[in-house]
Amino acid sequence: MRASDKIPLKKVTPLLKPDVKVVDYKDVNLLRKFVSDRG
Repeated sequence: MRASDKIPLKKVTPLLKPDVKVVDYKDVNLLRKFVSDRG
């Protein structure tokens, strides 16, 4: 199997899980992994 034959998997955000009801924009610990050093 060549690399061009592979189907890329979609990245699913953990924020769409059923246990996450509200995304608080002030919750730094939750959003830290989604924002880079440069913002």
